[in-house]
Amino acid sequence: MRSRFQFHGKRSRIELMGLLGKARIGVVPSRWENFPNTCVEMMCSGLPVIATRMGGMAEMINDNKSGWLSNSPRPDDLADALTRALEVSPSRLAEMGNQAVLDIRSICDNKKIVDLHLELRRRIAIEGVKRSFRIPPNLPWANRNPSDESVRRYPKDTSPKGIAVVIDGLNFNGDLSHCLRGIKRQIRPPVAVVLLVESKQDEKLKDIIQDAQLPELSVCEVEDHSSPVVKNHGIQYVLSSGATPIGFVFLDSRDLLYAGFIETTESALENCPDVGLVSSWMQIVGEGYKVSV
Repeated sequence: MRSRFQFHGKRSRIELMGLLGKARIGVVPSRWENFPNTCVEMMCSGLPVIATRMGGMAEMINDNKSGWLSNSPRPDDLADALTRALEVSPSRLAEMGNQAVLDIRSICDNKKIVDLHLELRRRIAIEGVKRSFRIPPNLPWANRNPSDESVRRYPKDTSPKGIAVVIDGLNFNGDLSHCLRGIKRQIRPPVAVVLLVESKQDEKLKDIIQDAQLPELSVCEVEDHSSPVVKNHGIQYVLSSGATPIGFVFLDSRDLLYAGFIETTESALENCPDVGLVSSWMQIVGEGYKVSV
């Protein structure tokens, strides 16, 4: 395939804009991105973009209107998105490019971003902090060992308890049973499990949920496939149920948790108030399943 690719090397910003102007479609090939500037630049230049729903691109691209979203980075899903893009007529492609410009500017307009930053800082100033209100004293550059107990702060308010799990099951493709099995085998069970799906009426989904036998499991329908929206929906669902977890774990349908995952995460948040985010190691096994430890 090498002969079918043209690499332009390092280019100035002006030259880059010229190359984008000659392109037909933009592609963000990353398996996952936060909110990529490359996608912003391509859409601003009038290019509809092919990307996946894994990350911030789902917030930027409206599928079949300003670009094409693949349900996952798997070859069959990517091929589907590419096929749909290649079938678009030149006139429709121009319409989608114009829509891409309008959509991304409505999200990333300079004035809007500044206003949002000011509003965020205003709210932080008014509400104050709830957890990590200063830099941990045992960071590496402080010349202290991370295990140094003498400088560690301990939580005063121990009312929040347990870990809530939010599962993005919008594209489960039959993989969900592995994820639920990993939750069921936890040494310390979660206080709540919310599964977010497109439709509760899917028969295959019903069978998987019935087989899982998870008493903590609640199923909730959502329409928006954007990852941040899905996560926020799950958080609100848990809180509205009356649960007050000390933390949330976010999974997709192919995640398989190590048996001590919930216990370890909860312990870290309970005993180390300096910690606001716990990251896990992840190992790919079998047919692409991710094991978090």
